[in-house]
Amino acid sequence: MPLTKGTKEPFDEIKFTQVREYAIRALEHARIKVPFISVGHIFFIAPDSSSRIDELARWTMQWILRSEVSCDSTIYTCASLDEAEASISIPLAHGIPPVLIVLDHGAPDKRITAFGEKIRACVPETWVIELIDDRSWLPDDMQHAFLVRKPVIKADWEDVLSHVFLQAPTPQWSRSRSN
Repeated sequence: MPLTKGTKEPFDEIKFTQVREYAIRALEHARIKVPFISVGHIFFIAPDSSSRIDELARWTMQWILRSEVSCDSTIYTCASLDEAEASISIPLAHGIPPVLIVLDHGAPDKRITAFGEKIRACVPETWVIELIDDRSWLPDDMQHAFLVRKPVIKADWEDVLSHVFLQAPTPQWSRSRSN
């Protein structure tokens, strides 16, 4: 079993889920509104330097703080696919999948599309939002992809965040459970 960061004991997903569900039930019993509580980081990946990914990351942080969503608000931006793969693999090695990955397709590149497919297949409990435009190369089978057309408008991005964090905190094709 993978180890949790900072401990020597194995990460017990069942125990973690039970404790989390108990805490949520206690808060609900006290009539406190409980948004989805998620563990994991947020990654913004933009191999194309012309991307506005930093602006989306800023909008995301502002929305999380304003919405009082209970999640790890650590946001990483990655300027290459290699950097992204290395950065995402660290928490995965500890059994902590990212809560959200935003992949900007930027310039047409089949490697970016392949990376998106790989992430969706390897981490199905994570939302993967892919930013596309008319130049983006997309395969025929994008059945499980969450695509957002660029340029992204702030109000539309906030609607996406609301869907991801409040309405459907796990992707519909995910094997993980949502409360």
